[in-house]
Order: sequence, then structure tokens, then C-alpha cells
Amino acid sequence: MAKAFETAIALIQAEEISRNIKVEVTPEPKPATYVDRRSNVVLPVNLFDKSGSGSLKELVVKSTDSGYKVIINADGVELYNNDWSWFNSMTQEVKEFSAFQDESGIYVLSITDIKFTRNLKVSLRPTGIRTMELRVNEIFLKVEIKEG
Repeated sequence: MAKAFETAIALIQAEEISRNIKVEVTPEPKPATYVDRRSNVVLPVNLFDKSGSGSLKELVVKSTDSGYKVIINADGVELYNNDWSWFNSMTQEVKEFSAFQDESGIYVLSITDIKFTRNLKVSLRPTGIRTMELRVNEIFLKVEIKEG
């Protein structure tokens, strides 16, 4: 009986101690959505370079000239450093991007769903040696990021 009484007292003391313990919980930062829309852009251009974790939701490039390449670096790893023709040749096999020429002759490239945990860099560069500047008609970029 004395053992049961001691156990009950110990339980009551433990409950009292736990009531006095305060635990502070820091809320997880909510992701911010970054959207960049540009028209008539001269290349080369750096589109995004931030630290944090998140996802490139969508990159869309529309141009009358296919002579550009997309460079995407996530967490220090170069995922893409390829021109429009390469993306076009791989469109049927890889679901995270699509490259095609529309009925009006515009070269369209769409890249989606690239996750990163530390940082993301996205840029466009002209391919080869050019005597004239290369302009891209439209660029749309959407990234969700928890900066930090």
C-alpha cells in the first residue's frame, strides 16, 4: 500500500512540474510566392538567385528565336544548361518540361516542378557567337520559396 501511495505522490509531483514547463514553438516560415513577368528581354539575363527552400513552379519562355539556353542550378548542382533544341528533342520523354514551336512560329519552352532545399539560380543566355543581340518575347517565372 505504501508503494502505491508513493507512486501516486510521484505522479502528482510530475504533473505539477509539467504544468510549469513552458515550451516555445517557433512557427515554420510560410513560403512566399515570387512571380516575374517580363516582355522584350535582352539576353543574357539572370532571372532568379535566392537562398532558401522551395520549388520552381513554372518557367515559360516565348521567343521568335530558338538560339538561347536555360541554366538552372539548384542546391549547387547544375540541373540544366541546355538550349531550346535539346529541350525540344527530350519533350516526349521528360514530363517536367515541354518545348515546341506554335502555329505562329513562336518557340515556347515550359519548365515546371523543380524542388530545391538551399538555393535556386535561373538564367537565360544566348547560344553561340552573335553579331546582334538576342531578345526573348516573354518570360514568366513562378517560384515558391521559404527564404532563410
